[in-house]
Amino acid sequence: MPHISKIQKVDKLAETIKNAQHIVLVQFGSTSHQKFETLRKALKSAVKTEKKPLLQVVKNSLFKKAAQKAHKGTLADDRVLVGTTAILTIPAGPIDKPDSWEGVLPVFYRAATEENQLAFKIGIIDGVVYRADQLAQLAQLPSREELYAKLVGFLYAPQRRTVTALRYGMMKLVRVLQAKSSVTN
Repeated sequence: MPHISKIQKVDKLAETIKNAQHIVLVQFGSTSHQKFETLRKALKSAVKTEKKPLLQVVKNSLFKKAAQKAHKGTLADDRVLVGTTAILTIPAGPIDKPDSWEGVLPVFYRAATEENQLAFKIGIIDGVVYRADQLAQLAQLPSREELYAKLVGFLYAPQRRTVTALRYGMMKLVRVLQAKSSVTN
């Protein structure tokens, strides 16, 4: 019979999984406690909302039960729950900036590239299941603001070139006329 404290841990973890907008399972290997805490602080500072992302170490067997209880069975795959596992829960962002994962995933990805003991395992972002390689691709995407800036620049460029071309032709004509008038004088 399971101990009461383990049942409470599973219940609490299941509630965390249910309430999280985005869930990512990560491998943390033999990462030092100091680096793990530094990563936690960096993840929390990546989000500008009251609710902060939570990175917590979980026992695979307890997580499997909690995921099944929270009806997130895709996360409870035995092929994924191998080795050391931590769960990264990312709360939903505010209405004006709904995708809080945009700031969190790149921070973890940068830490994973520096510390080869860290890696993505699997995740659910906006209800869609992503494998480790797909999460890495998401983490490398430019931010929404950066994409907007590129789009505006892309849309503005043809108009700018047209104006420049028209000005250049006018300026060339003015110079030719000035040169012609100076020769005749």
